[in-house]
Amino acid sequence: MLRFSIIVPVYNIEKYLPSCIDSVLSQSFYDYELILIDDGSTDSSGLICDSYAHKDKRIKVIHKTNGGLSDARNKGLENVSGEYIIFLDGDDQLSDGALEAINDNIEDNIDIYFFNHNLLSENNIRPSKINYKTEITKINNVSEKLDLIFLGNNINNWCIWNKVYLTKFVKDNNFVNDVNAYGCEDFDWILKLIFKSNYVKAVNEPIINYRVDNYNSITHTKNFKRLNNFLDYIIKWNADLNSLALDEKDIQKIKDVLSRQYISIIGYYCFFNKNEKKMIKNKIKQSKYFFNQTSSKEVKIIKLLYNVLGLTITSKLIAFYKKWKNANIK
Repeated sequence: MLRFSIIVPVYNIEKYLPSCIDSVLSQSFYDYELILIDDGSTDSSGLICDSYAHKDKRIKVIHKTNGGLSDARNKGLENVSGEYIIFLDGDDQLSDGALEAINDNIEDNIDIYFFNHNLLSENNIRPSKINYKTEITKINNVSEKLDLIFLGNNINNWCIWNKVYLTKFVKDNNFVNDVNAYGCEDFDWILKLIFKSNYVKAVNEPIINYRVDNYNSITHTKNFKRLNNFLDYIIKWNADLNSLALDEKDIQKIKDVLSRQYISIIGYYCFFNKNEKKMIKNKIKQSKYFFNQTSSKEVKIIKLLYNVLGLTITSKLIAFYKKWKNANIK
C-alpha cells in the first residue's frame, strides 16, 4: 500500500500548476501517488496534467465536467489508494521535505494531523503566524481540538490543505466534501471530521506553501454566490449547535467564530451590485443575533457601528480597515 495519496483539484490554473506538480515530484520521499482532478478546465491545465502523467507513473489524471472544488476533491477521494490523504490546491506547493516530515511524525491511532504552512507569493516565502504549542502533540479531547482549529482566529487553521488524514478513518466514516458548501467547504469538512476523530496531532513543521497572491482564487474573489452561501451555512451551523453533544464552553467557541464570519460578510456587502444587495440585505438584518452571542470586542464595535451608521456605511468602514490592515502587513 502506498504511503500517501495527494489530491490536487485543477481548474484553470495553468500559471501555477507546473510549480505545484514540480513541488511534489521534487520530494525526497517517493512512496506516494499524485491524483490530478481536471475539473473541466478551459485553459491548458488539462494538457499540463497529461504531459506530466506521461513522464511519471505515480501521477493519475482524471478529467471530468466542471462540478466545483468539493466535487473535484470527492472524485479524488474515490480514487485514493494511499494510507494517508493530503489535499493540495493547484496554485499552492508542497514545501521542501514535506512528505518526509509528515512520515517522520506519523504515529499509531492518529486520525488527523495538523501541520503548519508558509505564505507564498511571487519570489517570496515566509512563515505563517500560526504556532502550535509544543505540548500539544496528541489529543482526543473535543475542546482541545476546537482550540486547534480556532487558534489565533486564523482561518487557515480550519483549511483542508494543511492537514493529513488517515484514509481508513475517512473511508470508514464515509466522509465527503459537501458540494453545496460553496465558499465554506473547508470549515464544513474539518468540523465534521473533528467530532468523529479519535486522536489528532499538531506539528509546527510547515508542509504547504500557501499562495496568497493569486487574486483569481476563490478565497480572494468578492463572489456574491460564495458569500451568500457562506451566510446561509453559518446560519445553519448556528441553528444546529444545540444538537451537538458539546458543553456550553465549546458551543461558545464555535459561536464566536460564526459571529466573526458574519461581520466579515458584512464587510463585503458594499462590493455587491444593486440586485445582489437586495437579495442579501434582509438576510443580514435577520441574522443580527450574531452580534449578541459573542464577547468579542471586534464584533461589539461592528454592532455599534451598524446600529448608528447602518449597513452600507459599516460595510465600507470594514472594507477600508481590511485594506489598510493588509497594506501594513510586512
